[in-house]
Amino acid sequence: RGAVRIIPRKDAAALGTLLRAHSAAELGRVTVIAELEVLAGLNDVIPREQQLPAPVDMEAYARELYALLRIADAVADVIFIVPPAEIGVGVAIWDRLRKASAPRG
Repeated sequence: RGAVRIIPRKDAAALGTLLRAHSAAELGRVTVIAELEVLAGLNDVIPREQQLPAPVDMEAYARELYALLRIADAVADVIFIVPPAEIGVGVAIWDRLRKASAPRG
């Protein structure tokens, strides 16, 4: 199972720096789930097939979250996800992501 790492939107620009600083051997296979705007800044860092665009609409994001995580989990050692703001439906999305990123016992 891929480890889920939540990257707050305000720190999304730092994701490219993080990925550039670590080799594939250190991180393993990486998948990033984020809005297209964020993914565009990663095109020189990770292949497009390792980028999963997230819906901009928060209701759609909430509906599609588990499907996106299942797709990423099938191929990734580490899943970086940049969720929407933690307001409205975003609160439920963040709650789901915190559970998904919790250590497995």
